[in-house]
Amino acid sequence: MSQPPPPPNQPPGQPPQGGYGYPQAPGQPTGQPPGQPPTPPQGGYGYPGQQPPGPYGQPGPYGQQPHPYGQLGPYHQQPTYPMPAAGTQPPGGGSGNKKLLIVLASVVAVALIAVGGVFLFTQSGDDKDEAKGDNKGSSDNGTGGDEPKPREKAEVTWKQPAQPVVDERSLNVPGTWFAGDNVIKYSVKSVVAYNMKTGKQDWEIPAPRARDCTAAQQTVKDKAFIVWGRMCEKVMLIDLLEGEPDWQKDLPARDGEDDPKVRSPYAAMNGDIAGVAWIGGAAAYQVDDGKLLWEAPQERQTCNDRAYIGGAEFLSMQECRPLGSTETSSRLQSLTEKGDKKWEWKAPQGVEIKRVLSTDPLVVAVSAGGYSSRADDIMVLSVSGKTARVKQKFNFDEQERFELQCSDIGPSSCFNAIADKDSNALYTATQMHPGGPTSRINEIVAFDLDTGKVKWSSEADNGYSTSPLAIYDGKLLTYENGLTGSGSIMALDVKSGKASQYMRLPAEEKQLSRTARFGNGRPFWHKGALVLVAERARQDPNPDDYEIVVFS
Repeated sequence: MSQPPPPPNQPPGQPPQGGYGYPQAPGQPTGQPPGQPPTPPQGGYGYPGQQPPGPYGQPGPYGQQPHPYGQLGPYHQQPTYPMPAAGTQPPGGGSGNKKLLIVLASVVAVALIAVGGVFLFTQSGDDKDEAKGDNKGSSDNGTGGDEPKPREKAEVTWKQPAQPVVDERSLNVPGTWFAGDNVIKYSVKSVVAYNMKTGKQDWEIPAPRARDCTAAQQTVKDKAFIVWGRMCEKVMLIDLLEGEPDWQKDLPARDGEDDPKVRSPYAAMNGDIAGVAWIGGAAAYQVDDGKLLWEAPQERQTCNDRAYIGGAEFLSMQECRPLGSTETSSRLQSLTEKGDKKWEWKAPQGVEIKRVLSTDPLVVAVSAGGYSSRADDIMVLSVSGKTARVKQKFNFDEQERFELQCSDIGPSSCFNAIADKDSNALYTATQMHPGGPTSRINEIVAFDLDTGKVKWSSEADNGYSTSPLAIYDGKLLTYENGLTGSGSIMALDVKSGKASQYMRLPAEEKQLSRTARFGNGRPFWHKGALVLVAERARQDPNPDDYEIVVFS
């Protein structure tokens, strides 16, 4: 899978290639960072009693312990097996052998792209994205509503052809919401609403976007917040029910015709705050009337807002570099509507915050030492007064075993890692690995947020991948896809991991997911429908490329 181009300028303290949070192709080595990570303060790595891992890329103390699900074997040490040809039944396949499932075909997708330029619809991380509990105060964005009962088979309800890009070879196009009877997509040149049942266009708002333009994942009172314009220099609040802009503003960014005003922006919403932070600046507005709440100065300070994260709270992820120092550090702050700090968590020295997987419960993915786009630990935080502390830390080896799949390089764009408060667990996916002589599989792993221990793991059938989709009615819904046979929506018991089929997808789904070049494709679950959305557009889409496909 080809990598998206890096932003013109890198954030403070980042290497020239990749940059902050930049995704890498699964399995791509990052290399040993120069030097050793700084020694953490006395008291251990992250919290009392924990020791720091070794140099990045080398296992720490936890790496010397057997995996709780070690019976699966150290598959990353096994030789690579050839992928089966399309239409070939892998040995050992069949629903009778199915154990449990839940994760995406990331490595499979990469292999397909490498040989045929196609994308396999699969799932990826979450801001605990679309999972229950993180959109408090926001309208349903893909997990709720009155659900129908499980059914034997779904059909393709409608398909929206891919929109071509004019000025770029490809373009990230994040921004999908649900309101009323519509699914709303921030596309290449506009925000468009389609009726969920018919696919008929309901309304459209012109909003041309450049390469970095983005949107808040959350909605507040059925309002969406987008960054748009030729240089991503504008913001707009959209009423998703009325199909009209509430207000538009120019971001307080630098002038200069040849200098992009806003680079690598990250937008978020919570309560009455709609904010965006980018390299060199930040601004937040009042949702109701667009009043400027605060503006971060353009000049470099000791700590800069690097990204805003919405959900149960409005968070600022900050990068800090003392004047005259070459060392950087990371921290999270929860902000009020005035931009004041409610509470703060400072990451230990040498630890970099990579992703915020959930805001309630508060779960972050970090890397310990060196520059890497991948995480190697999960930290569960708890807030007391004005300080957050690490309640639990557990190994999350994204280099070798696990995989976060994310819409873009944003810190809260991952959607295949669901943290659920009610079941007190983090559900995430492993990388694809050999499941037989000619097939590959993966697993879903459930971590207990209190102990960090594995509660259960659920293995996909040979030739299939599974991915967390949403928490609904006390069950973990997952999206299963494979090279042979049709896919399924499965319902997993959150206590045992036992799976049952919720909805079988038609045979056409297999072909759609193999031929639609979605780049960063993302699945949503909304009121009994599976909605597959492309979050990357191409300059020359094929006739069988689709922006949205709905199954119900």
